[in-house]
Amino acid sequence: MSCLIIHHVESQWASAMKQRGRDFYEYLEHLHDYLRQQTEFDKVILTRMEDTQFEDCHNDFSLDQLIDEVKDYGYGWDLDMIDVDKELEVNGERFVEGGQHSDLVWVPGWLDDLPRKVHLCGCFDGECIEDMEIALKAAGKEVIRVEHLII
Repeated sequence: MSCLIIHHVESQWASAMKQRGRDFYEYLEHLHDYLRQQTEFDKVILTRMEDTQFEDCHNDFSLDQLIDEVKDYGYGWDLDMIDVDKELEVNGERFVEGGQHSDLVWVPGWLDDLPRKVHLCGCFDGECIEDMEIALKAAGKEVIRVEHLII
């Protein structure tokens, strides 16, 4: 069993993608083509910042037909955002030490339900992607980066 997480591919990041030399809509087209060609994924998840619905852009590129679930995943946790002594493990959700991007990384309970191998693509390498890699590893998952779809 294998899973793909498409991390933070949403319109709010279009200008940041452009700054990195990538066109948002061209990326959506490449993502669509990739998903149509893949047969190895039993589950495809799109993570969004503070939302669990598809955007019009996802529907426009028929990604809603190729993605099984949309999950909320926040990032950028700083030590002063939570009471570390009391809140590192709340309601099955936990936080672990972050990397270069965040002091803490959120490890939501839904990661535990994923298969052992999780493929990962999306926005942005060294930032949100780093957070998700840390979270997945903390949940005991092997992370397989889909490099040509990581911005």
